[in-house]
Parts: sequence; C-alpha cells; structure tokens
Amino acid sequence: MVLTGLSTTMKISNFESWISLGCTSEEQKFLQPVHLSVEIFPETPASGLETDQLSDVLDYVEICQILKTVSISKSFKLIEHLNFLVMQALSDNLKAKKFKGQLKVHVQKLRVPVENLRDGVTFSCETRF
Repeated sequence: MVLTGLSTTMKISNFESWISLGCTSEEQKFLQPVHLSVEIFPETPASGLETDQLSDVLDYVEICQILKTVSISKSFKLIEHLNFLVMQALSDNLKAKKFKGQLKVHVQKLRVPVENLRDGVTFSCETRF
C-alpha cells in the first residue's frame, strides 16, 4: 500500500546527444553536443514502488531512447524546436501507457557562438499529460 500523500519524480539529467544544430547550414555541418533533461511528475505513484516490476514504472532506458531517436532524426536550427519535438514524443509515449501527470523538458546547447557565454543556453517547456 503506497503511503498517503506520496508524490514521486523521475528525473533524467544531461542525456548527451551529438546532433546537427545551428541557425546556419555551415554550423549544422558539424555535430555538436546538447544535453537533454527530463522531469516527470506522475499524478499518482507508480505501482512499481510496491511490485518491484519494471513494467509498473517509467522505464528510463526507454525514455533515453526516445531522447536519442528524436534528437538525431534531422538537422535543427533551434533548440526550441528540438525541445518541442522531444516533449511531443515523450508526452505521446506517456499517454499511450496511461500515465498522467506533468512533464518538463530542458534542452541545453553547450557550445554557442557567443563570446564569453561559458555554459551555453537552455530552453525549457512543460506540459500536463
């Protein structure tokens, strides 16, 4: 029996993917690293807390595979667009599995063509699923 009032979070931090990204075709010619981070806040705790079965929880390996598949699927000009496509794919996956809750996706471009900008730029979105 899951504790009353228990809330849970699945967080995947800094999944690195080397992708074609940039506003110019010249910048897109060279693969560059981006970090994708995901936070999932299920409406109710997964039954896997009690059953100890992978089929009863969010599978972080599957989530990472979605991050990889979407991020290498094409060349991107904007991290905002990449973020949206990742958000859409994850949301569709979670809905298909009947999970409900909140999803946050963060995409960080590490190497930006801006002098003195050391930690890149991050764009984030969140939605309910």
